[in-house]
Amino acid sequence: WELLDYGCSRVTASYDLSANAIAELLETVGPRYAPQIEVVAHAHLPIFHTEHCVFARFLSNGNSYVDCGHACTRHNVHLRDQTGADNLVLADMGCRNTVFSAQAQSGAYSLMQWMDAGGKHFRVELVDESGMDAKRIVNGYRQVLDGDLRPKE
Repeated sequence: WELLDYGCSRVTASYDLSANAIAELLETVGPRYAPQIEVVAHAHLPIFHTEHCVFARFLSNGNSYVDCGHACTRHNVHLRDQTGADNLVLADMGCRNTVFSAQAQSGAYSLMQWMDAGGKHFRVELVDESGMDAKRIVNGYRQVLDGDLRPKE
């Protein structure tokens, strides 16, 4: 909690924590720190990370950012897994690639538990949703938090 005491305004709970572990964390730190913990309520989890650039390899004649023509800025790439799901691939500034799960994980069923434990800040992470889908997703979480929508809906 030294980070919070020395100037960080928020700390984000890790993807590795279960819903119950997040609630326990919020309860354990109590009212002093719980409002400064940001909980990821919706995210496409990164499932694979590599320094090999699939954009350069398959969409250009180059080998790196120097000679690839920046294919990652012009193309969208998804890798289809054994279940048929299309998992998004994104390149970062260092030409590293991350594959994101096609199915977002949702904490909608746990929002009230986290609020009861002291949670105040919830993050919705989006990767390639359209503007309309982003609005629908964010509004859905707002409605659950306001008690106007059940998580199943």
